[in-house]
Amino acid sequence: MRVLHINDYRTHGGCEVLMDVTVEALIRSGIEVERFTSEDVAGHRRTPLSYIDNHRVRGALTRQLAAFRPDVVHLHNFYHELSPGILATLRRWRRGRSVRVVMTAHDFHLICPNAGLRFFRRGEAVNAQPDAAGSLGALLTRSWDERGRAYSTLKTLQHLWNYRLLRRHRVIDAIIAPSQFMADALARLGVPTVVIANPVPASCAADRPSTPLHLLFAGRVEPEKGLGEFIAAFPADVESRLTIVGDGAALPAVRAEVERRGLTQAVTFAGRCSRQRTLERLATAHVLVLPSKVYENDPIVIGEALACGASLLVSDLGGMREAVRASGVGYTFDPADPAAVAATVRKVAEDHRSGCLRRTPADGYLEMRTESHYRDRLLRLYEADAETPIAGVPNHPAVPCAS
Repeated sequence: MRVLHINDYRTHGGCEVLMDVTVEALIRSGIEVERFTSEDVAGHRRTPLSYIDNHRVRGALTRQLAAFRPDVVHLHNFYHELSPGILATLRRWRRGRSVRVVMTAHDFHLICPNAGLRFFRRGEAVNAQPDAAGSLGALLTRSWDERGRAYSTLKTLQHLWNYRLLRRHRVIDAIIAPSQFMADALARLGVPTVVIANPVPASCAADRPSTPLHLLFAGRVEPEKGLGEFIAAFPADVESRLTIVGDGAALPAVRAEVERRGLTQAVTFAGRCSRQRTLERLATAHVLVLPSKVYENDPIVIGEALACGASLLVSDLGGMREAVRASGVGYTFDPADPAAVAATVRKVAEDHRSGCLRRTPADGYLEMRTESHYRDRLLRLYEADAETPIAGVPNHPAVPCAS
């Protein structure tokens, strides 16, 4: 079997980590794999028109398809650099060929011009409801980009042209949703969808000092991740330390908030780390903190934290809430309510002092996320009959996660 993985970037963030893990697992199983990213397009540069439909990319993809002749095309993210126009290329190329097209939904861009499922009102981000985000009225009247009307219009045009008018997503045989929350959000597309959770590494739990309470954030330090607001609401009388792994546009503001609160001795900025180094740091932490202000799908770092023996302290939104309910481990809070943040942190500290921070091992949750389980379900999806795209690949039991 030959599988072509398509993604905007070769290295960037969580999406690319999952693509790498998937490719490596397939290669170990004897599958022949190639990648296609924007780095494979000679002279690639993004313009407003190419953002909507990039013909240079489509030509490069056609050449790689002809040379590699994949049995399966596995899509990841493609709307930043490659453009949704590649879906038309796939539709044209697969005519008369037995080729499966599957896609891992890392975000919400198939149903919303803003992939984070949010719009902006007077400069403030607002979470959109999945069932209402794609209404024509919302598409045409809301601002979908924090940079202003021009960028919002461009995102809206990309969405309307490719998904509403030309319905190019219909070339996809099956969508992989890493969380039930994502599967529910994509239901109205009419494309068969199966929940296959992101894989996590084998247990990396280690002995960690009992005191003080050690919290860790790992990810992109961007405004929507809510780290600055979390630090602003953090109760100063809780004995703890916080390690921040990652970088991003909001890092200067987060540093300033740490200084304003007088927490420079309690907060460590570790910078961007390799995945292995991040796992090592997680193994020394008691709690993973994800205070995101927006919906998250199935952050890989949540599974990594549980595999490393850490508990969860996450926003009560989307796939983050789903992970706490499904694993039975952790705490959730309303990221928009500073009092709720402080109260939840105090509860975590109290449970840490009493030795009951994490009594549930999350074994069942992690068993559904082993590399072998992920690989086997993925291969069954690749091999499914075209008439029944997800035959033999039953969904995981749904977890109630009303948005």
